[in-house]
Amino acid sequence: MRARPRSRLVALCAGGALAVAVGALGPPGAWAAHRHCRVPRGSRAWAQSAKAIVYADGPFANPDTHNTRVVACWRPSGRRTPVGYDYRFDEDDPTSRFAIVRLAGRWLAVDRVRVNLFAATGSSPIPQIAVLDLRRGKTRYCVAPPVGDFLSALAVDPDGSAAWISNSGAAGAAPPAAVQAYDRDGLRTLYWGLRGRLSTLSLAARRASWRDGQTPGSASVLGPPRPGSCPSP
Repeated sequence: MRARPRSRLVALCAGGALAVAVGALGPPGAWAAHRHCRVPRGSRAWAQSAKAIVYADGPFANPDTHNTRVVACWRPSGRRTPVGYDYRFDEDDPTSRFAIVRLAGRWLAVDRVRVNLFAATGSSPIPQIAVLDLRRGKTRYCVAPPVGDFLSALAVDPDGSAAWISNSGAAGAAPPAAVQAYDRDGLRTLYWGLRGRLSTLSLAARRASWRDGQTPGSASVLGPPRPGSCPSP
């Protein structure tokens, strides 16, 4: 039997090594899905994890309101889920209609504000907390805090439960604040405190933890609620 030329054997070995290296990086479909989750040039990422990324889908385009769509992309499949719109009435204004975005596994929790651009001057924006299932591309549920309240922290459990710190917008010497959760028993207040003292919120294994000043606190969360309807942002 004739021996193969040494150069051919080297080429075959090199080709085999290349095939093994490429295969170890994952199937071609995984690369294609990941490319669909790239942040457009001129945009920015709001939040990201190993499985998902949230970003503005392009630069501000509307010359009157400077609004742009915000989307979340599930990296394993490349599925994109609309999160809402970022409204700015001044291109140089750093404030946004999205305050907090949190990711945990396939779940996204967002503190957003529904704005009626055609409402009379002086009308209050409507706050809304939404939890989205990025793997399925659907909103799981929404809850609306009282108008005038604002969130200083938001957390989502890998099972889809959500908790947040809500602060009263009322004036006064000691405005209240609360740790709240939305689970299978509905909206629940886990703890009352004072605005500016509650911080360091986390949520995992159906347990919310926080700090009131230097004092730690925690409470059980009962698991995610059933899917519900959600007004458009």
